[in-house]
Amino acid sequence: MARGAAVAAEAPAALWLAFGAACAPRGGGESCSTVLLHEGEALLVAHNLDEGFEVPGQIVVNRRGVEKRNVSWEDLRIGGSGRVPRVTWVSRFASLTYNTLGREFIDGGLNEVGLYVGEMTLLGSRYPSAEALPKLYHHQWMQYLLDSFAGVPEV
Repeated sequence: MARGAAVAAEAPAALWLAFGAACAPRGGGESCSTVLLHEGEALLVAHNLDEGFEVPGQIVVNRRGVEKRNVSWEDLRIGGSGRVPRVTWVSRFASLTYNTLGREFIDGGLNEVGLYVGEMTLLGSRYPSAEALPKLYHHQWMQYLLDSFAGVPEV
């Protein structure tokens, strides 16, 4: 049995109950929830999208050693102006992600060394303006973190 399967099989029933409750559909709200449960060696992360509408998505396996390039909100919104500075990187770690907007635009995921990243929107947020700096759309920035770092201290 794989290590992950063994940990999952050993997880107490309370963890599975909490996981089910966190992922159960809710009505009326437009927010998300993320829960982390820790019991012995078992870690369980549950995340749901309470968008008020169905959110399609896909599970993506992201390989290490892949060259990537930034995409900004401007690129997505108007096709880019050519003014956004570019940055490239090569993925250092493989990851498994849930993508709602296509490859590289994750809602959350886990890399091969255990770093987890999940998106939680705070409507009305404003990002600082710095025209001379490269920009990454926030869903791609999360993929960059999984590609590049082994844990929170590195991030």
